[in-house]
Amino acid sequence: MSFLLTCLATVLVTAATPSAQESKPIKVHVDSFPVMGIFTVTTNERESSPEALIPRMWARLRTEDILGRIPNRLDNEIIAVYCDYENGRKGSYKYVLGARVSPTKFVPRGMVIQTVEGGTYARYNAEGAPPPVVELWKQIWSDEKPGGLERAYHTDYEVHPAGLAENASRSRIDIYIELAK
Repeated sequence: MSFLLTCLATVLVTAATPSAQESKPIKVHVDSFPVMGIFTVTTNERESSPEALIPRMWARLRTEDILGRIPNRLDNEIIAVYCDYENGRKGSYKYVLGARVSPTKFVPRGMVIQTVEGGTYARYNAEGAPPPVVELWKQIWSDEKPGGLERAYHTDYEVHPAGLAENASRSRIDIYIELAK
């Protein structure tokens, strides 16, 4: 198993290191934008098991040079989109892993274009090596209580720094949660 897959599996299946630094979410406006990449359909239950699909997606991103095959990329960040939710966080959702692109009609075989909806989002961020993705999601779920975070469950996304596919020690992650109107 590659170093990246090991690091990402650790990030997605176990708790983050205690040195992770998290911040309180802030409300931000996001304009819609397209993301091109590979996708799967999964559930949070599956992602907490040995059959998790998301670590496999990250392994494919690296080993199949997915980012290098995405035309019209706008930057070097890696975007992970969560969308098409069925039954909130308890049901299935579509996970798209790729990059922000300019509008295009050409989509390479095996990839999709997913639009991140414009609107008001809560931006969470954290730092650590590797980035504490699971801990940040646990914070988000914890914030979903009466009078707390009111999610739209339409489109959420993560922004990972350029180079994460090659170097899992890059330390920052931003997660944008679409807020209910």
